[in-house]
Amino acid sequence: MTTHHQLEIDGHRLVALGFHEERPRPVAVFLHGIASSPVFWAAGQTPVFNQRFRWYALTLPGHYPAAFPAGFQRADLTAEMLACLLAEAVRRLAGGEPALLVGHSTGGFAALAIAAVAPELARSVISVSGFVQGRWGGPLGLLQQLARRGPAGETLLAANFRLMGSSLALYRAAVRLYTADARAFFAFAATEPTFRATLPDLQRLDARAVAHYFARMPDIDIAGWLPRIQAPVLALAGDRDPIVPPDQARLIAARVPNARLALLPGAGHMPMAERPDDYARLVTAWSEQTIG
Repeated sequence: MTTHHQLEIDGHRLVALGFHEERPRPVAVFLHGIASSPVFWAAGQTPVFNQRFRWYALTLPGHYPAAFPAGFQRADLTAEMLACLLAEAVRRLAGGEPALLVGHSTGGFAALAIAAVAPELARSVISVSGFVQGRWGGPLGLLQQLARRGPAGETLLAANFRLMGSSLALYRAAVRLYTADARAFFAFAATEPTFRATLPDLQRLDARAVAHYFARMPDIDIAGWLPRIQAPVLALAGDRDPIVPPDQARLIAARVPNARLALLPGAGHMPMAERPDDYARLVTAWSEQTIG
């Protein structure tokens, strides 16, 4: 059974989906990527988490069904704000227990930031296509450029998301650009259910809120935070990621004191679907090694 949790923190509304909450521990918290939502993690969740963990899928701030506070300004979106806000959400969901933090893309960035500012909350971290320096490539890099060009650029960015969310066919076509192995991505059994589950949330996305991320992320760099991270970190990425350069995973693995690098050959920004067997093997082994 899935439960819904609404968290009010410093004027922000965050939302989490809870799974297998009858289990006291171990706990895992999953964070989605830019313009996605918590249901991203549900359809294709790796079996080990459904079999052994109490786990939560948590919104990024400002992403439907979450919402920024009234009067939130672009300048308010900082690495420190995201890390502290999400750390408090993790604290409440896990009851203060240290958790396995798993994030994809911007969620991977967030998981690392939480582990840096609140080390007591991170038992282990899996960064999937994550980054510490937020300048993106491919179509998301173009949207970053639009978001930084004032009202006209924001209007075009909003139009892009409206178009992307107008049909499943256009949504599939847009996300295809994130992949390096589109055939494997679309062959994965959970890909189509994930599209169908996340499309309604994409259609309700506040484009102005998400524009804050696209405008601000190119200036964010938490590489200096990485030596603070005490938890073991798995930096997992596709070696042909068109959105987040694989060098970001290499940087994470080089700077975090207890880290492992795992680059999946031929995979792009969606390694969990482009190389599902390798991904499942890696995250299962990692969770068993670091959580027990």
